[in-house]
Amino acid sequence: MERPAQHTPTRAGNGDSIGTHAFTRGSEGAAAAPPPLRTERGYMTAAGADRLRQRLQELIERRARLLDRDEADLHSGAELATVEREIAQASGVLQRAIVIRHDAPPLDQVRFGANVELEDERGERRRFQLVGELEAAPEQRRVSWFSPLGRALAGAHLGDHVEWTTPSGRSRLQVIDIDYAD
Repeated sequence: MERPAQHTPTRAGNGDSIGTHAFTRGSEGAAAAPPPLRTERGYMTAAGADRLRQRLQELIERRARLLDRDEADLHSGAELATVEREIAQASGVLQRAIVIRHDAPPLDQVRFGANVELEDERGERRRFQLVGELEAAPEQRRVSWFSPLGRALAGAHLGDHVEWTTPSGRSRLQVIDIDYAD
């Protein structure tokens, strides 16, 4: 079965990342893989960017409370330095983020940001969301697009079976449901 390509970043002549060709075909019509792991820019879902903006706002409010404390308090000084570092980090991530929004996503195909329900060979079902590296949180079932599972699911259609390698061997999963709700 032929699958559409995923997401191929483009570069300006000077090497700076300036845009993307989201979900386009590679050079001979073959499906392109998800983009290679990149550190200077990060793909994020709209919901992930919103969560990070909320976290940044909380940090800014925390910094204001710390600045109101007595400046002689050494503990507050160390805590303030930590908060400042976290603010700088969150701000930097948001500035470099490539936020992927889907106006009319295909409900029968797995793309970046999709919530995917899978069924394994034992009939057990699990639900995951494919997200950017910086918003991945396996404990919250947000799986990186670049992870082995994310790469296996990229481009899969409703009803498809995908295989991926786990520490205990190969696993076969069926795509049961796809949606793009935040």
